[in-house]
Amino acid sequence: MIPTPVGSPASAIAAAERPRLAKDFDTFLTLLTTQLRSQSPTDPLNVNEMTAQLVQFATVEQQILANRQLERLVALQRAAQVTAAAPLLGAVVEAESDLLPLAGGEARLRLADNETPLRIRITDATGRVLREEEVPPNAPRLWQWDGREADGRPVPDGAYRVAVLARGADGTPRPAGFTVLGRVSGVAPNEKGVSVLLNGVAVPLERVRLLQAAGK
Repeated sequence: MIPTPVGSPASAIAAAERPRLAKDFDTFLTLLTTQLRSQSPTDPLNVNEMTAQLVQFATVEQQILANRQLERLVALQRAAQVTAAAPLLGAVVEAESDLLPLAGGEARLRLADNETPLRIRITDATGRVLREEEVPPNAPRLWQWDGREADGRPVPDGAYRVAVLARGADGTPRPAGFTVLGRVSGVAPNEKGVSVLLNGVAVPLERVRLLQAAGK
């Protein structure tokens, strides 16, 4: 499904600023009016000072209008991005993410390099290691997890932290590249643009690296 676009952080900021600017605008107008009423006939307000205050008055008003227009533009942009990403629904994609989506007792990732020994480690939200597996050189790049811990106990569907480590020249582990696979179940706006939901895992659209045809 495509969630109804909600207010983005930018539009939320604009909405939060509008009441403050409007209050400042009203306060400024009240002060200026009071000042004009209270001025001495023998010592009226300097024309230059009056001009400067009117310029400030106009600036505040324009800022309020600009924030309102910005809020509308951001909302329209978010809606357009969500609509543009809608064709991805139902498709299987590969994306850069350290969260591995497990659905139906199956999760898959693709190794960027299989020429060196690798270690794949899967942990839960508390950091507890659920599964750790050594991958020998030249093994298939597509690796699949059956959703079970090392002792064979199944874990519920969801998102699990995954890390792929290679052994450096000095013998110390170093991160190795990989992508996770998942079927797009939804599209939603995020603070920078749009995210696709891979079995419930939100991944920014710009991190999607490969798209397969829907139904595969």
